[in-house]
Amino acid sequence: MKLGIIIPLIEEELEGFFSSIKKVQLNLKLALINNYEILVVLQSKNNIKLPKIQNLKFEITSFYSVSNARNIGLDRFQSNCDYIYLLDQDAVPSVELLIESKINMDLKIAIWSGKINWIDETNNVLILSNNKFNNLTPFTIPYRSFLGCYFFKSELISFQKIRFNLHLGPGEDTKLKTGEDILFLCDYFSRNNINSYKSYPNLYVHHPQRPTNNHKTLLYLEGQIAIYKHLVANKKMLFKIRIGSI
Repeated sequence: MKLGIIIPLIEEELEGFFSSIKKVQLNLKLALINNYEILVVLQSKNNIKLPKIQNLKFEITSFYSVSNARNIGLDRFQSNCDYIYLLDQDAVPSVELLIESKINMDLKIAIWSGKINWIDETNNVLILSNNKFNNLTPFTIPYRSFLGCYFFKSELISFQKIRFNLHLGPGEDTKLKTGEDILFLCDYFSRNNINSYKSYPNLYVHHPQRPTNNHKTLLYLEGQIAIYKHLVANKKMLFKIRIGSI
């Protein structure tokens, strides 16, 4: 099974990215996931000289949108990767989560998730005792869910033609700055009639703490409201998905 990892990136994040991607690739190695490809979609209007890194390729777009960057990755990987992993540039999946993911990929499971861990530093300590999972239904998808905790079966994305809404998500060229992740998850579950999935409460994706001010909360608020209105209007989707705040 081949894993395709899609990472959106803006030019200002390049320096920190090279530190985190080393941790990601080390954890993949420790989990014995050798068949993978990482596509970094760099949003920039400049001509940047980029290094060559094994199993990693860059693609540059001048359109500043996380949703557009992820769609570029989905278009590229839909025919040559069995699973898709959508990761933030500064997030690092733990070795333990990747070990379970390798097992699930070999079993051809449709979707599973770990849990986000907001910390400032990550480590590579291997703990094999925390791999218990809960079988959840799509009704339990949390509205604050972190997309980088989920692993998706590629053929279920491509067959249903699921893509990110270009009007939603972080980026200078989008209208509403959030909600694209919730909508993508709802589409994946509802269109594929997925009734349950594995959720690992003790297997983490490590992510640096975000600023404690309310700037991002206020920036994202309009997009969240728009998504909730859309879900309320879509009876079929609401039948499958219950957003926790409604």
